[in-house]
Amino acid sequence: LNNQELVETSKNTNDFIYASFRKSDQIRETIFDIEKTGRVISKNRDDKVAVKELQSIESSQKALLTHQVLNGLYSNDVDWYYLGQKINIGSKKDLYKQISEVCKTIYSSTPIYRNELINRHHISGSIANSKKMFFERLVNDFDKEDLGLSKDHFPAEKTIYLSLLHESGVHVKKGTSYTFQKPTDTSFHELWNYSESFLENAKTERKTIEQFYEHLKQKPFKLSIGFMDFWIPTFLFIKRDDFALFGK
Repeated sequence: LNNQELVETSKNTNDFIYASFRKSDQIRETIFDIEKTGRVISKNRDDKVAVKELQSIESSQKALLTHQVLNGLYSNDVDWYYLGQKINIGSKKDLYKQISEVCKTIYSSTPIYRNELINRHHISGSIANSKKMFFERLVNDFDKEDLGLSKDHFPAEKTIYLSLLHESGVHVKKGTSYTFQKPTDTSFHELWNYSESFLENAKTERKTIEQFYEHLKQKPFKLSIGFMDFWIPTFLFIKRDDFALFGK
């Protein structure tokens, strides 16, 4: 692609930041050399001496490619484009800042949630018991402060409660006991609103929990499996009087 074609391409997507290397011929030549060396290696597997020498050459070529790309990335030899506009990226800090802005645009409905215990696609086995304890407390002690968890100890289930329900403003005191409400943390509002609309739509057409998960995995939410494994059951418990679950 030439620069004009790149501008037109970038107009049609907000998912990518494009970098155009002005000296791309040098990079292309190095990539060709790497591929050529790789083919020679594959044809001479039985010659261990030759393979060892060729692998050394290949390593040098890959190091050169890394140098050509990374050293030139923030130089005047690279033009950057986003949404059809040329943008200024002069350092790694500039790039990270731009990526952050892009993420805010693409994942505009993602809540701000800071708990690495569950905010991941695969939670550790050690969290399984904490997950069980969290939901036991949620079901049995939802009307108590901190779900009845000790004030002096901070097991994993308590840090999960604090970050998911307390700090978000979902679990609050009303009168002499505790109850649930719409989050006061505005970054959770889109998630809460969609979750409510999912249940509302289920009144007129059959919905599955899998569909709930599937939508929240996509833009503009893009939530991790670990987070959803806590959020969806918790939300359904909060709204337990508004729906009925049926097994197949």
